[in-house]
Amino acid sequence: MKPGLAVIDMQNIFFRTPERCINRKQLVENINFLIRYFSDHKWPIYMVVTEHDPDKTTWTLNMLDENAAVLLRGSDEASVVEGIVRTSFDRKVVKTRMDAFLNTDFKRQLAKDGVDLLVCGGAYTHGCVYHTAIGAYERNIRSIIALDCLSDYRPDSYPVLSDMLLKFYAEHGSVMNNQEIIEYLSHYIDVPIDDTLTGRKDTVSLRKVTEENLKSVLNLEVTKEQEKFVASNARSIAEAYFAEYAWFRAIYADETPVGFLMISDMPEKAEYYLWRFMIDAKYQGKGYGRKALELLIDYVKTRPNAKVFYTSHRKGKGGPEGFYLKMGFKHTGKVDHGEFLMKLEL
Repeated sequence: MKPGLAVIDMQNIFFRTPERCINRKQLVENINFLIRYFSDHKWPIYMVVTEHDPDKTTWTLNMLDENAAVLLRGSDEASVVEGIVRTSFDRKVVKTRMDAFLNTDFKRQLAKDGVDLLVCGGAYTHGCVYHTAIGAYERNIRSIIALDCLSDYRPDSYPVLSDMLLKFYAEHGSVMNNQEIIEYLSHYIDVPIDDTLTGRKDTVSLRKVTEENLKSVLNLEVTKEQEKFVASNARSIAEAYFAEYAWFRAIYADETPVGFLMISDMPEKAEYYLWRFMIDAKYQGKGYGRKALELLIDYVKTRPNAKVFYTSHRKGKGGPEGFYLKMGFKHTGKVDHGEFLMKLEL
C-alpha cells in the first residue's frame, strides 16, 4: 500500500475575510506537518486547486447565475496561500467542482503513482474535502480525512452539518488526527530493510501487543551480555499496565515479531522518554532497530509540544550508547541512578 496526501483548495479566496483566517496559522502548520512527513517518505503530495477558464465553459451554476468570474486560472485568488510548504513530490491537480475526481484525471494519476490510500485535508470540511474523500472511497481508493487539517466557512452557522458529514464518512472511511495518521501509516506502510547477506527485503512496523501475539513478544530476548542494559519484555509490559503514561508496541519485520519498545508519554508536561527498546538477539544487525526507532521518532513528533525526545543508558560492553549516538541522540552531561541521560532534538 502506498499513501498520497491531497491538500485541497488551500487558496487565497477561501481565506479572504478575517473570520475565515481565525485558525489559518495553525491549519497551515498542521498541513505542513503532514507534507513534511510524506516528503520524508518520498510519497506523493497532491496540491488540489480549483481553477476556471474565463470563457465560462468550466463555470458552476452559481457563477453562471450571478455572472461572477471567480478563481480564474492565474489569478491571485486562485493562488495557494502563503506558508504552505512546497516539495519535489508535489503534483498539481486542477478541478472545477467539489469532487476532485469529477472531470479530472486524478484517478489516473493516483493509479500511475501506485496510490491506494488518500489522506485529505484543506478547505472546506463540508465541501471539497468531504466530496473528494467520498469520491476516492467510491472509486475503491481508501481515504482518510485529516481532522487537524480542516477549515470551515462560518462553522458557527452549521456546526451540526460538519459533524453529521464526518460521522457519515467515518462509517465509510476514516477520520483521524495527525497523530493517529502517523501511527496508522507506521503500522501499514512498507519500510523496506535490505539484508545484504540474504538479499531479503523486510517490512518493519510497530504493532499493538495483543492476546494473539503476547506470547511471541514475551519470548523475545537480547543476548546474555545485554540483559543488564534492558529489562525483560514481561517486566516491561507488567510495568506498563500500572503506569498510565506508558505507550508500548511490538516491533515486526513482515509478520515476525523481532523486538519491543516502550516510551513514557506525558503530554501535559511535554515530556517524552524512550523507556525500553530491544531487538531479539537473532534479529540484531539487520537494520530493524534503526527503522523501528525512526518510526517511533515520527510518532513522538506528533505528540503535543514535542520538542525533545530523551533516553538513557548504562555504560558497558554491548550497551546501546553507540546506537543512540548514530541515531542523533546527544549526551546531556547528566547522570541519574547510574544511567547517562541523552536527548534528541525533534
